[in-house]
Amino acid sequence: MNSFGRCFSVGVILCGAALSVSVRGDDMLVADCLGHSVHRYDENGQWLGDFVPPGGGGLRFPHSIIWGPDLNDDGMDDVYVVGLQSAAVHCYDGVTGAPIGDGVFASGGMFSPVDLDWGPDRNDDGVPDLYVLNNASSIRVVWYDGVTGDFGGGFITGNSGGFVSGEFLVFGPDITDDGVPEIYGTSAADNRIYRFNGATGAFIDRFVQGGAGYVTGRDLLFHTDGRLYVCNGGGNSIISFDGETGGDAQVFVPSRSGGLSNPHGLIWGPDANDDGEKDLYVASQANARVIRYDGLTGDFIDVFIPSGRGGIVAAAGIIFVSTGCTRDPEWLCDGDVDGDGQVNPVDSGLVQAAFGSADEQDLCNFDVDCDGQINPVDAGIVQSLFGTCDTPRGACP
Repeated sequence: MNSFGRCFSVGVILCGAALSVSVRGDDMLVADCLGHSVHRYDENGQWLGDFVPPGGGGLRFPHSIIWGPDLNDDGMDDVYVVGLQSAAVHCYDGVTGAPIGDGVFASGGMFSPVDLDWGPDRNDDGVPDLYVLNNASSIRVVWYDGVTGDFGGGFITGNSGGFVSGEFLVFGPDITDDGVPEIYGTSAADNRIYRFNGATGAFIDRFVQGGAGYVTGRDLLFHTDGRLYVCNGGGNSIISFDGETGGDAQVFVPSRSGGLSNPHGLIWGPDANDDGEKDLYVASQANARVIRYDGLTGDFIDVFIPSGRGGIVAAAGIIFVSTGCTRDPEWLCDGDVDGDGQVNPVDSGLVQAAFGSADEQDLCNFDVDCDGQINPVDAGIVQSLFGTCDTPRGACP
């Protein structure tokens, strides 16, 4: 499938002036695959301008977007975006959206890259490395140095275990008991989710093999309720599976609920219906909108970002930004969870004790990689920082 097939949308580009903007509050950033840009919207879904203007930093067909380490030493995490056609991971200032350097953090070894995630330290420098999923390559997953962006090598070979046409990946539960989270990946070619050893890249099994109308997967996320939630692109729905077995397939968001069409990215975010629980936000790519659903029931709440608002053409990856979180105790350095000025096993133990918690303050204190969940990846990052005490990162979004 070419870039246009993967970033399909219907509609017309709505032109607007590009604004110089910075993030605040519960703003959302949306990677616009066919608009070659990243848009910013406020907590009400109103467009606030382009965070990354079309082609900024060489961006072409942005497919996935995440937060990552501070590259420009301003004390704030930065934004990393994978470009499907630019075949690179681009990096932008987490406050202004300006390209850092030439805008390219990593390149080489990428062929139609579609997703990225921070994972285990493979070069023993004490820093998590970056893993990139290729859609079209003899090497399905490649990795890069988490500090320099230098190409590290192949990690998962093409077609391993039958894994072809990869779409999204996520690090999840460790079933090999080696202390390293495993890789879970969706495919556009079938109704399976594949699982690989997070330390070696070896194929483990086909974790999910269909069910509940699951056709082809897009983004996926392990939630604090212990289940795995997946965008069912071919079925225009959200399906959940047991996070330990891959079974017990359930429809969470029914097909086309709220106009859902080719769901691409998903994330839990601010409570929209005042029930005290986070709600689910989904990028509906084919009609260029973001839709909100009840985080407990999957019921449709509203269209958070209407089709075309701010010039959006094809909504892909989505993330939130926020400045409302205050750590207690305040970290004195990266990984210093207990605020004593040292990073040691006490800190990683506190993170482990909070695994799976959805409490807002726990997430603020212990969600080290800011992905909305507390899991072994967070503990691993803290462990990689043992004995150091460097400049603290800003609180999570």
